Amino acid sequence: MAHLKTKVAEYAIILNSKKEFLMVQFGKVHNFKWHFPGGRLDENEDSIKGLIREIKEETDIEVTNIKPIFTKVFHPEDPKYGVFFFAKVKEPYEVKITDEHQDFKWFKKKDLDKIYFWQPFYKKMLKDNL
Repeated sequence: MAHLKTKVAEYAIILNSKKEFLMVQFGKVHNFKWHFPGGRLDENEDSIKGLIREIKEETDIEVTNIKPIFTKVFHPEDPKYGVFFFAKVKEPYEVKITDEHQDFKWFKKKDLDKIYFWQPFYKKMLKDNL
C-alpha cells in the first residue's frame, strides 16, 4: 500500500517581552486578514529548522524557545496539516516583512475580539493557550 503524501505547514505564535504576539496581514487577495508567520516545509526539511527559516524569510526576526501547541487538519480530502508553535522573539529585534504581507502588528490577548483572523479557530486557540 502506498503512503499518502501530505502537505505540512508550520506557524508560530511569537511572543515578545511585553507578552504581545506577532501577526502578519495578508493583502487584498485574502481580504486583509491576519495570520501567523510561517509556511510550508520543504521536502525532507527538519520541522524546527523549516519553521525558523519561514519566520526569518517573512519577518527577518529570530526566535527561541520553540514549543508545539496545536495541530489542525485543513483539508481532509487533500491532506494538509497545520502545526502551531509558541516561540519567543530574540531581542532586540526589528520586524521587516516581505511583499508577501502588507503589514504586521503585535497584539495583546485583550485584542482578540478585534482581529480579523484568516482562520476562525485562531481566536479560540489563542484564548486557550495564552
